[in-house]
Amino acid sequence: MKIRTLLRAALAILTLPAAASAHGPQLQITNDGGQIVTRSVLVNDYSALSDEKSAYVIPVTSVLDTDFPTSWRATADDSGAYPFGPGLAYGLGATFPTNSTLTISFLEELMLWDGGAFVSAGDVELAALRTSNPNAGSLTGNAAVTGGPDWDAEVAIGDAYSTGAHASVTHVLLGDGVDPAAAVADGLYRAKLQIASSDASIAASDPIYLLLSKNANDQVGQAVASLGLPAGAVQYFTVPEPTTAALAAITLLAPVWRRRG
Repeated sequence: MKIRTLLRAALAILTLPAAASAHGPQLQITNDGGQIVTRSVLVNDYSALSDEKSAYVIPVTSVLDTDFPTSWRATADDSGAYPFGPGLAYGLGATFPTNSTLTISFLEELMLWDGGAFVSAGDVELAALRTSNPNAGSLTGNAAVTGGPDWDAEVAIGDAYSTGAHASVTHVLLGDGVDPAAAVADGLYRAKLQIASSDASIAASDPIYLLLSKNANDQVGQAVASLGLPAGAVQYFTVPEPTTAALAAITLLAPVWRRRG
């Protein structure tokens, strides 16, 4: 199975508060000596340099919205105030050239932990909606995903950007590869990704892993160990409080899924 292009007819724009301290979970990246370095996922402030990270253990929570009965979204925010993410926070130090493009790509199909190893996730796929805060100055255009059959999520860097510049992404598990309302089995899913720049002088990041847990916290320890990473290279998020997540769904996520064309 290959990861298909995101829902063919779906495009989403999520408008977040304009304040620099409240934009939601973003993976901080920098261009260090000619290579993209991936760092911590930061929720509210991207103005300080964070530690380098390679794997992110993120719960997948059920979120109700107006277009689909249920969607299973990665929630890289322990409070549940922002039930989406992580996107990219690339603004610190302005280390990436203006008018260049950052691309998030799959390096392999979506995998599922079977208790001893990661195996193919079968029909379950991972969609990504690129979302934006129009006040952040971090995105150009409205295209959610380009390319296929594997998807690439592209972020264009404008003529000028600030320390807090970022591009939000919503990650959604699809039970049959098409419908976000379809059943998704409990388990720990692994997406192996890489971030690249259109600037030829900047090398792509080392592989990073999103470990998406749908009621599979008891599997995390063994699965993380199988990656062979130092303990400090892994960042963990917990399941948000149900009440908080429900409120967030009502106040923030109702407009996320929107059919087009």
